Amino acid sequence: MDYRELMRLNPDVVPTNMQIGSVIRLRATAPSPATFEEQVVQLVNQERAKAGLSPLKHRADIKAVSEKKLKI
Repeated sequence: MDYRELMRLNPDVVPTNMQIGSVIRLRATAPSPATFEEQVVQLVNQERAKAGLSPLKHRADIKAVSEKKLKI
């Protein structure tokens, strides 16, 4: 999650009070990126199964690279 999205979800946080290593708790109403990702993978795997293909597998190394590239 980038800084702008973090600030949008937490309007009460004062950015000048943030320090490296600070923890900001997201509001309970904020959508979970992990849940969204899991739903996408589940839907993709359902379609892959219909086509006779094997399910996608989680690869933390590839996920980390793709997340870094999204920030560029």
